[in-house]
Amino acid sequence: MTNNKPKTNINSNLNKSVAQQSLELSTSVPEVIAHRLSQFMFAGYQPNEEHHEEFNLMWSEKSDAFVESWQAMADQASIVNQEIYSSMVKAMFTPWWEMNKLEICTPKKMNMAALSIINKGLEPIHAKTTSNAKRLKKR
Repeated sequence: MTNNKPKTNINSNLNKSVAQQSLELSTSVPEVIAHRLSQFMFAGYQPNEEHHEEFNLMWSEKSDAFVESWQAMADQASIVNQEIYSSMVKAMFTPWWEMNKLEICTPKKMNMAALSIINKGLEPIHAKTTSNAKRLKKR
């Protein structure tokens, strides 16, 4: 008996998570950009201390989110690569008559692995952007 039943709950949650984060980013990013551009405009040639703090915060948050995103994607890619390597080694030492019992890297699994990497990369950006949108709405 093969155990190749797709885990639809995990798959659908991951798809939903990536789609949901993308949708929330598509609404919060324009809000943050509009607010920040209006701050630039009102600051003029001589921004005050409050503007300087906000502009410095803006640049540091962007670089932090970028680094966190790439680190999260690298970590997840490392996990995925270890799983692929492990399945390949198991396949090398499994007799041919027991191959149907193995969890082999199928295109669907590779797709889910790619989605998991994308999801991990979106999480820090999503968190920073949505928190910025909430914070800037209060101003």
